[in-house]
Amino acid sequence: SEWEGSYARLVADGGAAQLAEGYQRKGTMDGWKSVIQELEPFPMIGSMLLASLAAPLLGVIKEAPNFVIDLSGKSSHGKTSALKIAASPWGVPSSRDGGLVHSWDATGVGGERAAEMTCHLPLILDDTKRAKKKEAVAEMLYRVANGRGRLRGRPDGLREVSRWRTILLSSGEVPASSFTKDQGARARVLGLQGLPFKSGVRGELVSAVMRDISENYGHAGPMLVQWLQQNRDQWDELRDLYRQSVRNYSWCEDPALSAFRSRNAPYIALLQTAAHIAIDKLGIPIDWPAIEQLLLGSADESAKDSDVSAHAAEYLYEWAVSNTTRLANGGDTQD
Repeated sequence: SEWEGSYARLVADGGAAQLAEGYQRKGTMDGWKSVIQELEPFPMIGSMLLASLAAPLLGVIKEAPNFVIDLSGKSSHGKTSALKIAASPWGVPSSRDGGLVHSWDATGVGGERAAEMTCHLPLILDDTKRAKKKEAVAEMLYRVANGRGRLRGRPDGLREVSRWRTILLSSGEVPASSFTKDQGARARVLGLQGLPFKSGVRGELVSAVMRDISENYGHAGPMLVQWLQQNRDQWDELRDLYRQSVRNYSWCEDPALSAFRSRNAPYIALLQTAAHIAIDKLGIPIDWPAIEQLLLGSADESAKDSDVSAHAAEYLYEWAVSNTTRLANGGDTQD
């Protein structure tokens, strides 16, 4: 590889330099693939991994939008581990200082600067409950979806507006979309809910996976970027694959879901395009059919949730059905 042994140093402010330190490599690509092989039975983890690998494609497929893939569920059930695995293609799979898994406990400007610096790379934020306030999560979701920061002034004029192309990987006990009522931002969230590792999986397996991933990382991401650079003649083919996938995933037999599917189709299509490169070109052991099935089901649910009015009507209907006696008594709560 012409990149082998090369070295680049980013000259930036202290915070940005600290963020850049996480982009390192350790161990081998084969060692990392062996770990990923163990994770094939877990499509939720595979989905987060593909989202991480898909971020550079935003620079190739310009029409593909920024989006958020969010993993929610009970605490201490593997969400942070899933994010660490998703970070491993690019560098240090850790939530400690120097790692690529960052906390939602950040200022708005800090999050904006991180998104700007990780342009065409994934931005990984763990545990929404650590956000300083609910509005901070809502604001970050909107900024990621919008792809640009606020217009700010300075003594001699205006500061340059920050811009980014990224995929935000998030986790929390509740869906990230629940932090905002903005339908545009909610529609950019592809939510996955449940256990990243299947119920009954031994803790020893998870511990072994995390131990091995901490010894092998930082290879797959640069290899994917290198493949893109060396195969620019295939970019049109990738764009065609993406566009056809968007059309395929937008169609649904259920008319009630068609509009919802069309919102999420670009996200799933981008992940399929990333899977094509990861599996066919880089030989990464990923079970795309299982991931696709999971994503389609989750996309329908998260898309429904993005429609606030429909969600409210559904909630009202379910409440009315479960409280028929109370309604029949004119709202009397003494039943």
